[in-house]
Amino acid sequence: MATEALASMFESYVTQLDHALPEFLSFLFDVDVVVLDPSVLLDLSARGRTELVQDLQARSRPGGIHVLLPTCKAIGPDALRSLYPGWSREEDTRRRRRTPESRRQEGLVLCKPLCPPDTA
Repeated sequence: MATEALASMFESYVTQLDHALPEFLSFLFDVDVVVLDPSVLLDLSARGRTELVQDLQARSRPGGIHVLLPTCKAIGPDALRSLYPGWSREEDTRRRRRTPESRRQEGLVLCKPLCPPDTA
């Protein structure tokens, strides 16, 4: 952001997500981008994962982006796709064809709908 002269228009928070969002993030709403490392979800129950992701979704503004990193072999980004009903998947137009042997796990970029499903 500093390189692009956008630092004054950008705020970021990096936090360790143990079992719930830390209290110091309780004020944080209208988030544009969430980057989630799925490995932070390993110690959570299925219900805890769902609650955490839903909380992050609620904090995201319409049109917001969630980036699910490909850093965890136990919980891949595609395994979390079911927690994002109604969100659209952003495709990378620059993807190159790869052979199955050279294919590495890819992240997932999801976009929150601009309108709630009941008003579309």
